[in-house]
Amino acid sequence: MRKLFLFLSVISLVGCASNQLGDIADISSADQNRSSSPLKISARFSSYHCSDYFAYLDFSIENPSSKWQTLSGLKLSFPYDSNHLFHVVQGQRLALWREGESHRLRLKGHNDGLTALAVAGLGIGLMATDNDAANVAGAALYVGNAVNEVSDDIAQGIDQVETADPVLGNYLIGQDIEVPPGMTRKFWVVLSAQEQAPLMAAIGGEFDDNNGAPQVFKMPLEGWESCQWQAKRKDFLQSKLKRKRMTQYVHQEGIERNSLKLKMAELINKENELQQARINKQVSN
Repeated sequence: MRKLFLFLSVISLVGCASNQLGDIADISSADQNRSSSPLKISARFSSYHCSDYFAYLDFSIENPSSKWQTLSGLKLSFPYDSNHLFHVVQGQRLALWREGESHRLRLKGHNDGLTALAVAGLGIGLMATDNDAANVAGAALYVGNAVNEVSDDIAQGIDQVETADPVLGNYLIGQDIEVPPGMTRKFWVVLSAQEQAPLMAAIGGEFDDNNGAPQVFKMPLEGWESCQWQAKRKDFLQSKLKRKRMTQYVHQEGIERNSLKLKMAELINKENELQQARINKQVSN
C-alpha cells in the first residue's frame, strides 16, 4: 500500500501533458487597421537540451480559429534591443550542433546510469547489514533511487508529448509555417549568444499573417531559471555589477537596493521583472 501511494504521489507531482508551454504571447498587428492574429504562441527552455553555450527552445503554436493560419518570414527579437548579441543556429552549424548534442546526451546518460547504479548498490548493501538503522537508510536510498527513475521517465514522456521532434521540418526559423484549424503544432529552435548578452527570460518576434499583415508578439519564457545556458547570462549579470564596483546601491528602473545583499537569485528575479515590465510597456504602446 505504501509503495502504491508513493507511486501515485510521483505521478501527481510530475503533472499532465499540455499544449501550452507557458504564458500565451501578446500578439498585435503592426498595422492598426488590421486585426491581430488569433494564434496562441507559447515557449519554454528545454533543460534537457540546454548546454553551456547553446539554448534550446520549444515553441507551441495553437490555431483556435476555423481557418488555416500562416506565419511567413518569422523573425525572433531579444530583450533590450540586443538582437545583435543573440544568434539563431542554422545551416551547417545546426547539423554540427546536432552531432555534438547527440554525443553529449549519450555521455550524460551513461554517467547518470552509473551514478544511479552506485546509489542503488549502496542501498542494497546497507539493507544487507544487521543494523536496523542502516537497513532503514538503505531501503530509503534504494526506493528513492527507484522513484527518481520513475519520475524521470514520466517527465521525459510528457516532454516528448508536449514538444516537437527535433527534425528540420519542425524547425521554427527558415520556412513558412501553417497551422490547421483547431490544432496545435510544435517547433524547436537553437540559440547561441555572445558573453555580453543580457539575461533572457523573455522573447519576441514578428511575422506576416495570412493576409500579409505584419504581426508582432512578445512573451515571457518558461524554464529560464533551469537552462544551463542561462548560467552564462547570470554570471555576466553578476560580474557586471562587480566591475562597476557598485558597493552601496544599485539603481534599477527607479528601484534602489543594497548591492552587497543582492544574491544571484535576486538578481535573476529582478532581471525577469524588468524584462516583463518592458514587454508589457511595449505591448501597450
